Amino acid sequence: MNPSATPTTPLRDRILWRPQDLASVTGINIKTILAYDLQEILPSPIRLRTGRNSLVGWLADEIHDWFKAGCPRRVDWKWKPRILPSLETQLIQIKNDIKDAKRELDEVLRELREARKQL
Repeated sequence: MNPSATPTTPLRDRILWRPQDLASVTGINIKTILAYDLQEILPSPIRLRTGRNSLVGWLADEIHDWFKAGCPRRVDWKWKPRILPSLETQLIQIKNDIKDAKRELDEVLRELREARKQL
């Protein structure tokens, strides 16, 4: 993959962790992360949609607290957030995360087009 397609915001500074971020932190592959979400093992994700694009992720602070609590199933998990960053700060970070995800998606689409040409 093209280095320009990698997220520019370090994981530790992100408010929203996408499935690949959670996979890298836990060592669990993305398909298993998504299966755990469907099985309601993980906390509830945030789902953002912009036109045809969508983004799924978890609040990093919630995941940190969930780890500390021993990773209870969603039905047993009730997150009590600490003081949240300002809404403006969160929106800026989410917009940056969406831009990063779009760059990654564009790179994957370019690679698929190139692979299709070679067939």
